[in-house]
Amino acid sequence: MLSACIKRINEFTKISKNKALEADLLMYILEIPFSLNETMFGTCFTQYDTKVAMILKRLINVVTKKLHEDYKIEYEEKINNYLQILHRNSNHINMIYDLPKAI
Repeated sequence: MLSACIKRINEFTKISKNKALEADLLMYILEIPFSLNETMFGTCFTQYDTKVAMILKRLINVVTKKLHEDYKIEYEEKINNYLQILHRNSNHINMIYDLPKAI
């Protein structure tokens, strides 16, 4: 599901070029895995953890580098919460270990 969503967002961003809408879509996708039980992370499904981390990394890049500073305030709390969950449960994966502790 996550791969299919990213494919659709990539198609959308080619047409739209609106980074605020891209950030909203990425947040919408990330709400699904983070709304589930936190113990889903850190299990033997490392591909799932890695895919979620890739989406989160893309969101962080869009929010911190492509959008105005005011948008960062809007997303900062949720992103930092997501980062804490990933670091707490899946820090053994290099991609997650390399993510910042907070933005």
